Amino acid sequence: MHTLLLVEDDPSTSDLLTRLFARHGYRVMIARNGMAALQLMKSQSADLVLLDVRMPEMNGLQVLEAMRKDPRTEELPVIVYSISGDLGTRDKALQLGAADFWVKGTIGFPEMIEGVRARLKAS
Repeated sequence: MHTLLLVEDDPSTSDLLTRLFARHGYRVMIARNGMAALQLMKSQSADLVLLDVRMPEMNGLQVLEAMRKDPRTEELPVIVYSISGDLGTRDKALQLGAADFWVKGTIGFPEMIEGVRARLKAS
């Protein structure tokens, strides 16, 4: 069973995504902010990270940048997602090594499941 780390500060979004991925056989760990995600990655292992951009204290791009500097997480596949389709944010996420960038509201659940499967196969 693959383990996903969902980094999402909104409880309703994290509950929805947790149920979605659990229904498809994934174990889901949740971090409510970037610092919690980085701490969790020191003690738990995940196969893929789903990372929201807009979070308090430390945004998703800052988390991704910190992950890429840590030998334990530098190769971990990360899918970054945001409510905004801002091209600058997308480009920055991809430059930092994100495997993909999703815009909330424009990607459906089947595409999310397929995107996670594809990234896990590629890693």
